Amino acid sequence: MIPQPFNKKYLSMYFSRGKEMFDDLSLFINIVDCGSYSKATNKLNLYQSKISRRMKNLENSLGVSLFKKNTRKMELTDTGMVAYKMFKNSFSSLQNKLDDFSALNKAVCGEVKVILPPLFAKIYINNQISKFVSNYPEIKLRLSYLTANEEELNYFNNYDLIINHLPPSKPYHILRVLFESKLILVTTKNYIDRNNEIKNLHDLIEHKIITTAENEKQLLAYGENSHINQKISLGNGIINLNCWNATLDLLQLGDTMAFIPEFAIKAELKSGALTRVLPEFHFGKIKYYLIQANHETSMKHEIVKEFLYSCSLPENKEQDNSIKLHLQKDITKNSRLNLLTTTANNRGLEPNTYSFRLR
Repeated sequence: MIPQPFNKKYLSMYFSRGKEMFDDLSLFINIVDCGSYSKATNKLNLYQSKISRRMKNLENSLGVSLFKKNTRKMELTDTGMVAYKMFKNSFSSLQNKLDDFSALNKAVCGEVKVILPPLFAKIYINNQISKFVSNYPEIKLRLSYLTANEEELNYFNNYDLIINHLPPSKPYHILRVLFESKLILVTTKNYIDRNNEIKNLHDLIEHKIITTAENEKQLLAYGENSHINQKISLGNGIINLNCWNATLDLLQLGDTMAFIPEFAIKAELKSGALTRVLPEFHFGKIKYYLIQANHETSMKHEIVKEFLYSCSLPENKEQDNSIKLHLQKDITKNSRLNLLTTTANNRGLEPNTYSFRLR
């Protein structure tokens, strides 16, 4: 509380201490995001001694220990981890509100961190990035390429959006299905010429096959033109991979078969570089999800989400190699105000269905 009686001197001291703690909390979040003091000193252009002093002041102000002592690497205490998660969300929310407010009178701006699966991005996203940057030069896209498993999805703290074929189990994530693709079995003509003919599902047990599911010795085959599903058993020659790019590389060597999403190899099937095995069956479906890290959203997030969604529509990709963005370069002030009001409503100010139209 501000000391009484009201005095300009006390008021100045009160807000000075508040601003100092705010700055130190911001520094704390940046340090944890960097992963080490040395990386933080380089990124933030601060001496390590100054960082240590400010973190000590922050711990004294909060009355808790944020970092474990006497460790060679930076480690948070349990309380420090709670503080990071709590204040990280608060600072992200504040930054989103500032970006939205700034966009009322100028271009939408801010940073959006996105994780993309490598092969998916190569086919659908990468060739559209320069167009997005031209349309939205004030939005900074920070892209990382990897395929995440379920455990990794639940512990990514430093991203805004992610496209992945596995959904996270944490309830605070927002999911949107982009599309699904059949999982089919393929190989090269060279492999077929050098090995026994594959006449039925039972023959698969004799072959070396790449699959992405660990310990998946048995799975289902779904009839393309019938509703008959059959269990199939795989032999010992199984290679488990979590990367479609690596699967394609191994396929080109000509000594294996692989289960792979149909969308990823349409060009290879058309050219004859790869051949479908047992085309009367597919082996499940792969769904790709657009995942938002939390329910906090903003104009920049919605624009990037719409961009990713428009790029990843397979039917658009087939019709036109140059996918047109669903968004236009200029957003009128009225459009910005409408979206700003809508995002505010979705943050709990009053109930409202999330919808907006960019003019």
